[in-house]
Amino acid sequence: MWTQTIAILAILSPCIGQLLAEIFYSSNTDAILIASISSAINQKFPLKVEVNEVFINTDLNIENLSEESDIIFDLSESASISEIIKDFSEKHQIIHVSINSANSYTDWQYFTHPTNLENLVALSSLVSFLNWEKFIIIFDENTIDYFKDFKDQFLLKQWVPFFFGNKETQTFSDNFIGKVIKSTGIRNIAISNQGESASKLVKSLRNKNMMKEGIGIILGSRSWWDVDENGILGYTESGLENATDYYSYEALACVKLMDMILTFPSSSNNLDLIDYLEQNTINHHPIPSFTIMNSYNNEKRRVGAIVDGAIIWNDDLIFVGNSSSIPNSPTTPINIWIADGTTNPGFANSDLTYSIKAGAHYALLSYVQKTHFLDGFDIVLTHTDCGAEVYKPAFSMKCFSELKGNPGIAFMTTPLPSTLFGNLISMKALNITIPVISEYATPQALESKINYPQFMRIAGYDLYHTSVLTTLINVFGWKNIVLILENSTDNIVIHDYIVKWAEEFKINIANKEEDRWIMLSYNHTRFDTVKEWMKRIIDLKVRPMLFYVTPPFEYNAIVDFYEAGLRQGNGIFLLTNRVAFAQIHVNGDAAKQRLRELLYGALIIMEAEFIGEYGQEILKELQEYYYPLATSDFKCLSFEAAMLILHGLKYTLAQGDDYEDNSVFNTNLRLQKFLGCSGTVSIESDSNNRNSATLGIYNMRWNESTGFIYESITGTYSVGSKQLFTFFDNIIWFNNKTTLPDDKIVYDNGCPFDKSEIRFSTKGAAIFYSSSAFIFNVSIVITFYVWKKRWHREDPEPIKKSRIQFEDYIAMIAVFIDFFQFLSLGPDFSYDVFSTKVSTWVSINIGWLNKGERLWIYLNCAVVIVALWVFFSIQVAFNLFEKSDNTFSSAIRAMSKISLTIIGNLGFLPLISVFLSSFACYESIGPNIKQTFVHQDCSTFCWQDKHIIWATLSIISLLIYLPSAIYFRPFADTVSNGNIKSKPLFMMAKGVLQVSAIILSKTLKVYYASLHGLIYILLVSIFIVFCIKLKPYNYGRVNLWLIISYLAVIWGVSLSSISSISSYQSIPLWLTADFIGWALLTCTGLYIQAGYCPSMLFTEENGDIGVLFRFQLGKSINADKINQSIRERKSESARFSSDCLNLEGSDRTQNNFIVDKGKDCKKGEVLPFKLSYH
Repeated sequence: MWTQTIAILAILSPCIGQLLAEIFYSSNTDAILIASISSAINQKFPLKVEVNEVFINTDLNIENLSEESDIIFDLSESASISEIIKDFSEKHQIIHVSINSANSYTDWQYFTHPTNLENLVALSSLVSFLNWEKFIIIFDENTIDYFKDFKDQFLLKQWVPFFFGNKETQTFSDNFIGKVIKSTGIRNIAISNQGESASKLVKSLRNKNMMKEGIGIILGSRSWWDVDENGILGYTESGLENATDYYSYEALACVKLMDMILTFPSSSNNLDLIDYLEQNTINHHPIPSFTIMNSYNNEKRRVGAIVDGAIIWNDDLIFVGNSSSIPNSPTTPINIWIADGTTNPGFANSDLTYSIKAGAHYALLSYVQKTHFLDGFDIVLTHTDCGAEVYKPAFSMKCFSELKGNPGIAFMTTPLPSTLFGNLISMKALNITIPVISEYATPQALESKINYPQFMRIAGYDLYHTSVLTTLINVFGWKNIVLILENSTDNIVIHDYIVKWAEEFKINIANKEEDRWIMLSYNHTRFDTVKEWMKRIIDLKVRPMLFYVTPPFEYNAIVDFYEAGLRQGNGIFLLTNRVAFAQIHVNGDAAKQRLRELLYGALIIMEAEFIGEYGQEILKELQEYYYPLATSDFKCLSFEAAMLILHGLKYTLAQGDDYEDNSVFNTNLRLQKFLGCSGTVSIESDSNNRNSATLGIYNMRWNESTGFIYESITGTYSVGSKQLFTFFDNIIWFNNKTTLPDDKIVYDNGCPFDKSEIRFSTKGAAIFYSSSAFIFNVSIVITFYVWKKRWHREDPEPIKKSRIQFEDYIAMIAVFIDFFQFLSLGPDFSYDVFSTKVSTWVSINIGWLNKGERLWIYLNCAVVIVALWVFFSIQVAFNLFEKSDNTFSSAIRAMSKISLTIIGNLGFLPLISVFLSSFACYESIGPNIKQTFVHQDCSTFCWQDKHIIWATLSIISLLIYLPSAIYFRPFADTVSNGNIKSKPLFMMAKGVLQVSAIILSKTLKVYYASLHGLIYILLVSIFIVFCIKLKPYNYGRVNLWLIISYLAVIWGVSLSSISSISSYQSIPLWLTADFIGWALLTCTGLYIQAGYCPSMLFTEENGDIGVLFRFQLGKSINADKINQSIRERKSESARFSSDCLNLEGSDRTQNNFIVDKGKDCKKGEVLPFKLSYH
């Protein structure tokens, strides 16, 4: 037993010295303990060279060390102290034992630990065993020297060194692992730090969610004492396995060497001991022997040994995650959940969902590797059907509960709205907060970042698509649409938006609000409940159909619309959902054929896919990657959804953030902006929507060779572009033409339905005939009342030779206007006879003038005219402006008098005709009264929407105008300055005849033209006889031409009646006959007029109108000029001479000349200045 004095120098802490003292005392070793405490280490700068202050006991110092000592144990980590002791020991031939390993040493210096290289060999053995081709090595102050040796040892392997100081805090350690180590993607990690520091690093690996199956961790020999994680592999020096901290580790190393020394026999000098140590060490270091440790269940298991670089196993290994598989993957898997329908093919649309997600598969599995987008990481897809197709609460909760055990950084969810909402509900219930991204999720509610903070969508939302679609309709100029929406909360918002837009731009939504909704999740089993509704939609004959039904239910609805009677060309579907792959999911060839027929020419407003050079490049790669997969629907969008995750991940790593921190990763995803295959991709900061996506205008076409429909992009809509809409291809419509079709179906008959559909409506006819009979009776009763009670004035005296007045011109023109009006109410020339509109003009058929939309324009004008008529009639009846002498009042009085003739007489027939036309609804295309249509405008269906307003206005106007017109027509002559006067009875009788003719033309004429012609001729003939006996006017010439005009009416009506039943269809014959008859009547009239009807009215040529006009306005005019103007009149038959006028006595205020003395003048006679004189 060695019994010599042993000097022990303890630096840093007395703990080691105390521990050794206890060991030595228990072994009866004569030892001198010299202990001291080191100064603190600067924690901020762990690489700074440390200078320890050395404190020696008061009664001992280094000079007092005995030169007779055999061994000095140097436990300091101070290089300066070690050098002093080294020199002292060599000088006095004292064995110097140091815990500090060194490459150079004296014959008297020995070390308690193997060399760094031997430690490195042990580490290399484990790395080789685990087959790590790429790994991280973390050094500290004590092992930093390993770095230079590592360079040579691992030439054939990829390794990344990092430094981590032993005195760093746990927070610093967490940031180091999360922002530095984790961002590399490498998950093979060797830690050479000493115990407490290594423990912090291992804890940080746990805190940053890296302690998962697949990670490999090797701890060096000084790293074990504070580590309690399962599955960690490492090594330590044999004999030091029970060390619990740094001090015990160093103490046990000293004890291990002491045990060897104490076995040496006593000797008189140290030279023998030196020989002994030389034989039992290698280069003055202990013979390397390492124990392989494996932590499991808070136990540090000894599972093997490393001797001379060779591994000897004596137990099984357990790795992180309680796995027995050796972790040797060089990269970190990034787990992304993807609902692609592949794990449960039993779902109805699993192949559809997989097709949608194809772009994401390509981005995550191929593109990221080909472009080295995320070196150090492997994207791992966790395929799931958690709500990929149909939302079932119990299934969804169970599915997500299982997924929670395999957490991902993001979830690429289904595009199906109802299922998506279910996903978010289940995830919230299970506190799963990872970002949820959909390539195509349109519900408006998902826009809310507050309600769905973890959600983002690459495609726009329905309301955005709708705003573009409605703008496109404005560009097309369509004024009629049909709106069909799935009955959902989101669609209520869309409905309200479209209604507001329609009101603003005067767009007619043809179907009523109650006929705009279809049930959720529609399928063919519900067809019987919607069949009649679909027929009502079809009967509207409106082509543009805004269709908001969720796929795949929209395919069912479109096919059933065909079943209900919709055919190609009868409807143009305007969609915001892709439908090209619908043909894959429709059962039966007949159903597919119907779908293709109705969708051909349809338009879809959707994100533009694969645009620009980059978009085309990605499309080409996708087609190569998925060949021969035909469709490209949604692949671009799902590619961009995946790329959003990848860009967000790359950004997070660059920022040093933890990508597994859901909140941080969600925030970083929303900061991304990159070029995708559909344009620039970014998420709005205050919502879940994509920022101003470029939308494509897709046209549905049919590939005859394959028999499939497909979508062809014809243009784009871009908010950021100078031109919102850019078209680069023609839209091919249902008729295979590029001409924009009408918004309403127009057949050869000019109606939105075929003439074969027209039927007589008993209900509609009853309403119209009753109304007509009521109007007729009203006219008879009022006429009789007025004649008996009001108008008993004497007939006007025959006209004498007089100067013609303006009112006289109106009276004469009215005769010819009567001719045209009465002729227009007779039978029309058959269109079969005249293939052009010649027959319309010849028969003076004004019915075509107020056909279609023009009818309602005329109706509005007629209502305004009736309003003016009421005003003027009140003025005439009560002389409201009689006492006022200003210009405005004079104009009102003049217009009131004229209106009695123009509106009350000339306007009587057209006004009554237009008002009656507005509710002439005796034809229909169905049994319902609301399926009747206006005869003059077959595109307007009766007794609904605006027609009710128009019909009401017409009835009110008729009830006001008809009685008042019958009353005031005879009154016109009493306030007229004209010479030509009519008899009251004539005006009243003509009113009855006109009402009768109008009613006959709108009832009997429609179905029995010949009978109508016969009755009409009879009525006009009776009226001619009546006029011959009555002599309606006090002027023979007017009576003559009145009779001639009525005879011309009979001639024209007779020919048109004969032509309608005649088989002889010669245009020249009927034209010639018509004009010959009228010419003969005209010649006859001229002959009779020349011989029997002398002219009683004459005109006089005016003088200087300019002078008289200026005088009329009150200008100061020289009297001589006016007299000169009067004298210059050529006529010698003047009734008045210029000297009749006393200009000084002129009434300037009344604009009249007052007659003074003259040979042909009557004193005081007032002559209106506007009359002309000789």
